[in-house]
Amino acid sequence: MKVAFVLHSHKLGGAEKHLLILIKLLKNENHEVVFLGPKDSWLSDQLSIIGVEQHHIPMHGFYDIFSLAKIIKVLKRFKPELIHGHLTRGAFYAGLASKYLKIPSVATAHSTNTWKHFQYVDRIICVSNAVKNFLLHKGYDENKLRVIYNGVIEPFVAIEDRLRLRKELYVDKDDVLFGMISRIIHEKGHDIALEAFDEIGRRGKLIFVGDFNTEFGQVVKNKINKMGLSENVLLVGQQDNVYPYLSMLDIFLSPSRREAMPLAILEALGAGLPVIGSNIGGIPEAVDHGVNGFIFPSENAKEMAKYMNKLYDDLDLRKQMGINAKKSFNDRFSADIMYKSILKLYHELKN
Repeated sequence: MKVAFVLHSHKLGGAEKHLLILIKLLKNENHEVVFLGPKDSWLSDQLSIIGVEQHHIPMHGFYDIFSLAKIIKVLKRFKPELIHGHLTRGAFYAGLASKYLKIPSVATAHSTNTWKHFQYVDRIICVSNAVKNFLLHKGYDENKLRVIYNGVIEPFVAIEDRLRLRKELYVDKDDVLFGMISRIIHEKGHDIALEAFDEIGRRGKLIFVGDFNTEFGQVVKNKINKMGLSENVLLVGQQDNVYPYLSMLDIFLSPSRREAMPLAILEALGAGLPVIGSNIGGIPEAVDHGVNGFIFPSENAKEMAKYMNKLYDDLDLRKQMGINAKKSFNDRFSADIMYKSILKLYHELKN
């Protein structure tokens, strides 16, 4: 197939990683792809490495007629069989171009708080039932919605990485290490994790992996200093390859205030880690309470701490939940399962 992707982004997040995985899998099976979006971005840099055709489309706001004209010009030459938009701006421009060129289109909805601008595409992929229910509430036709869970490539976790990183970061090989790997923004709930960690008496260590050059990053740093947690909490910058850091963890934390279907949790499950997550968005669809982790009420640091203590104290439970985590990943959240489901939808639309 020939597929055109439209996405407006300059940062690294779940949607960008999702699209990179999808494009890699399409290229592996010799499908032709083209990317239309800002080239001054993390995603564009990654696509350049794997040799994807790209065209710089700035998409200034939602009514950039020059960007729309350029998209249509590129698509007339490329002649895709399908256009796939991501996030609201990508969905909007993909939908408009598809109507003008009379080409089938699909958009992926990656969040539970944006719903406008998906009206012009033929189908909407919802990355969780939480997203689907949100769009239904906003008045979208159920026949237009298709739930396809995010999927990630199975993380390669190695004991060598675990031992090396623990040594580099001064974490004892026997310490229980809690961790978060995510964007450092308010919605991810790093402050809640700090409160829960303090609640359990600072047992073990806590690590945050992400780019702290954000407004909330400074809030988190200030909170760590104010709580006197500097010796117990490790801060590591953004990593393109997070798998070595998954290797060094024992328990993954996701105390988010808003989520659709976070790739970080799926990577944690694939790495065989039990997950403690909030009851928000798609998290309870990935974390089966008492099986591969625990779910706690959002914003409730005391309840989160209860499950942190439980897993800290019970090595056998951690091991069993880790086994269950790996199984849930293989059954529902692998990149291959996601890819086959999306490709099936592509063929339905094309035909």
